[in-house]
Amino acid sequence: MRTVKKSPHYLVRNAHSYCVRVNVPKDLQRFIGRRELRYSLKTGYLGVARGKAQIISAQIHQVYSFLRKEGAKLAVLTDEQVQELVQQYLKQYIESLESRYFEEDSPLQTRADFDGYVGTLDAVREDIVAYLGLGDYGTVEKSVASLLAEHGIDEIATGSPEWVKLCRGVLRAQLQGIEIEKQQMSRGLREGPGEAFRENRSNGLSTPAGVERSSLVSEVVSQYVDETQKNWRTKTKEDYLAIFNVFIEVVGDLPINTITRKMVGAFKQTLMKLPRNIKKNPKYRKKTIQELAQMEVPERISGTTIRKYLSTVGTLFEYARKNGLYDGENPATGMAPRMDKRAHEARAPFDEGDLIKLFHSEGYLEDSFTRPYQFWMPILALYTGARLNELAQLHLSDIKQAEDGTWVFDINDEGEKALKTKSSRRIIPIHPVLLNDLNLISWVNSLKTKGEQRLFPGLKKGRDGYGRNVSKWFNERYRQRCGIVIKDRKKDFHSFRETFITRLVHQGVNDRMRLQVEGHSAGKDMTSVYADPFPARKLYDEVILKLDYGIDLSHLKKSKFVVKN
Repeated sequence: MRTVKKSPHYLVRNAHSYCVRVNVPKDLQRFIGRRELRYSLKTGYLGVARGKAQIISAQIHQVYSFLRKEGAKLAVLTDEQVQELVQQYLKQYIESLESRYFEEDSPLQTRADFDGYVGTLDAVREDIVAYLGLGDYGTVEKSVASLLAEHGIDEIATGSPEWVKLCRGVLRAQLQGIEIEKQQMSRGLREGPGEAFRENRSNGLSTPAGVERSSLVSEVVSQYVDETQKNWRTKTKEDYLAIFNVFIEVVGDLPINTITRKMVGAFKQTLMKLPRNIKKNPKYRKKTIQELAQMEVPERISGTTIRKYLSTVGTLFEYARKNGLYDGENPATGMAPRMDKRAHEARAPFDEGDLIKLFHSEGYLEDSFTRPYQFWMPILALYTGARLNELAQLHLSDIKQAEDGTWVFDINDEGEKALKTKSSRRIIPIHPVLLNDLNLISWVNSLKTKGEQRLFPGLKKGRDGYGRNVSKWFNERYRQRCGIVIKDRKKDFHSFRETFITRLVHQGVNDRMRLQVEGHSAGKDMTSVYADPFPARKLYDEVILKLDYGIDLSHLKKSKFVVKN
């Protein structure tokens, strides 16, 4: 956009019309939730736009004046205030337990009494977990209203974000209170009614006497990440933290020892209601998980994503168990839903018709591609079976001759490069189509002459590596332009890898050789553990030369991206 000079109302012009942009004063941003307001004026004429901008600007400033005058009445609770209110509620809850257990005629005098009451508490706890999962706050509305009234807060609207946070906090406090009550009841059986609480009457809200404080989920997450992140890529850390944050938002930042399998089950049920791309889609970003779970959406997150969430949560609890932070079995074990399809059905390989469409497109036939990766990435993927990011991050030094003289791609994670697994480190002999027909080594040498270090210097590194622009171009534009029809199974850039693997399997290539070239683990049988990797020439002769897709690619030799001898 370009700013219109000498305009009194900060008019900006986009492709179709003018719009007015007004900054929100810092003291009012907490009410409005934005730093800036912007409205389209629906006109391309500057004179008309100025008139409309004056009217809108005046209305906005009237709102600002109202908020400054009446804002104090529009109580907005900060997260710290919500937490303070929840702590006050929990304190009152514990005090009510103390008064109950100081009564001489306490009904819990025997083990039978104790067991029966624990069963009742467990049933209540299950109900609370269900309420949290469903976003049902009817049972705590009165408690929340009383809590607000006690602190002179009477302007929090029912259903507002602050009200929801407070309701969920109170429900979680009830869960924590139930655990405290159960532990104190158990101690009370040994020491007599009331003794369990007697030592704690003057300790405020500290952990009741005799009850060992369990680390909060967030504390365990912090400890787990600190100890483990040195082995993670940036994306892995971001993904894990995002998943843990969702778990805490749904279940609550409770003492980790109070998390039960039923609560993880409720978390799973909530996940199954969420829409896809909750972090990427702008209309979902500012909504809470509970709000998202109640929305009617065209497409919900996949079973694969749910499995990823539950698997990640499972790793956290496994860490907690091994470090003495969680008692009992891992509550996430076996919780992931079954896969809808076998792993090899997740994506489909390209058939011969697809390959003709892809490599006989206008881009290849008329040499109209404007960027080197558009020409090279598909053909490299077809003849190497490498993953998108493995190719996108290649350095020129990774294209070299092995000890036996065979030209290879050295797939490695040196420097800033990253691989999916340890078995992804490998060499892939270069196919004759790339080596001879397309003169790949001459292209590499031309880049070296220009002082480049990477095969695709125009690709910039993002959170997921270097492949983002390639993925967007191929999956969102080029594939559709070529008329690739997606039926029951997905076809995208990764389908080149599926095509490569499928063709080798059908050619009867030795499994160990094929897996070595693909970058897959060969398992833990004695042969795979102790046998040395196959040499490059053996892989070239027995694997790479078996690749023949039966399509005419002779027109690719004429491309501007192929160096002519």
